[in-house]
This record gives sequence, structure tokens and C-alpha cells, in this order.
Amino acid sequence: MKQQFRFFAVLSLCAALLLPTLLFAQTQVVKGTIKDADSQMTIPGATVRLVGSDPVIGATTDLDGRFRLEAVPFGRQALQVSFIGYKPTTVPNVLVTAG
Repeated sequence: MKQQFRFFAVLSLCAALLLPTLLFAQTQVVKGTIKDADSQMTIPGATVRLVGSDPVIGATTDLDGRFRLEAVPFGRQALQVSFIGYKPTTVPNVLVTAG
């Protein structure tokens, strides 16, 4: 009986420690500016999205070419940028960390 209680206590402790991590998945804000590679002019109205996110995480750049993506999971992510008249571009291996 004591072994069963000990096992249950350890299992409960593990669940209590892991549950907050699972409930509050760690995410971060990713922000930046989209510019033309040749002229270095900002591109207002470009679409930036996180590749493979479900639900879709995306944004449109403002008048200064700036964007802000919220609730981006930690880890290596890929961003896709598209705008009329430009070839869609994927930026791979964007490292998202705390802070």
C-alpha cells in the first residue's frame, strides 16, 4: 500500500509541475521591418505570416513597413513575406526565445 501511495504522490507532483507549463505555453512577440532588398525602402502593406501555425499567426506591415506577430511559440520558426509585385520569400530558422 505504501508503494502505491508513493507512486501516486510522485505522479501528482509531476502533474502539478507540468500542468502550468502546458496551460501557459511559452510564446513571444516577433517584430521587424520589411524593406526592398535593392532600394532599402520600407514596404507598407506587405503580409508576414508564421509558416505552419494553426490558427494562422500573421500581420500586415504599417506605413513604415513594421510588423508585429504575437503568441509566436519558442523555438526555430519560419516567416513568409509576400507583397504584390514581389516574389514571396521565406525566412527560415528565426530563433524565438524568452526576452
